[in-house]
Amino acid sequence: MTLAADSPRDVVGYDRNGVTEHHVPAKNVVWYAGEIVGMNMTTGIAAPLDVGLVATGVVPEASKRDLTAFSSGAERIICQSGPVVVPQNGTIAADTAVGTPIYWVVASNVAALTSNSGANPFLGNLVRAPSTALAQVFIHPANSAAAPGVPVMQAVNATLANGTITISSGITVAASSEVVPVMIGALTGTTNLAALGELKASRVNGAPGVGSIVVQAYGDDGAIDADAAGAIRVLIFTPKA
Repeated sequence: MTLAADSPRDVVGYDRNGVTEHHVPAKNVVWYAGEIVGMNMTTGIAAPLDVGLVATGVVPEASKRDLTAFSSGAERIICQSGPVVVPQNGTIAADTAVGTPIYWVVASNVAALTSNSGANPFLGNLVRAPSTALAQVFIHPANSAAAPGVPVMQAVNATLANGTITISSGITVAASSEVVPVMIGALTGTTNLAALGELKASRVNGAPGVGSIVVQAYGDDGAIDADAAGAIRVLIFTPKA
């Protein structure tokens, strides 16, 4: 990835109960204590966590910073990665397995069990759920976001019509993305369906609202099965760096 000019990330401490502290180049907004920090892995500039960003930690207590007077990436914030306690929406029960992937509901600032078809960015892995209101989650530093055992994956439902569908909502697409379409119900109209696949030549790389993929149904003759219609699910994997 490319970092903001003259603003490399640096690790300044490992000594607070497994918490790693970073100084990261940051977007020019007001940063509040407890803010979930997301890293843009292309620019190396942090912004409040949203789809297309990689969770890298939280802003610690008493670390509010107003960067609105600076250019994006020109100043830094403190970011702590590791085990952190976050509010949750009640879906994470006390018996939820340790290590379960946890996602962040940006609209309501809570952790949840579901990615909501890619609308909720990956936050980290569950350590424990002390209550129905709180969860302890291990947030990986952004430079190890694809840590061992943590696949970066998106899932989105779509509906084929005339053997094809273009998906451009709620997904982040990269050149290295592996796109795997699967059927989740009967596809109607077809008499010779052989496979589903991505038309990679039509892929557009980019964040949600920019990136898009085209999925097609193919007949046993290798041509587009223009009769196929029905519900599918598309899984998008980003290989580990």
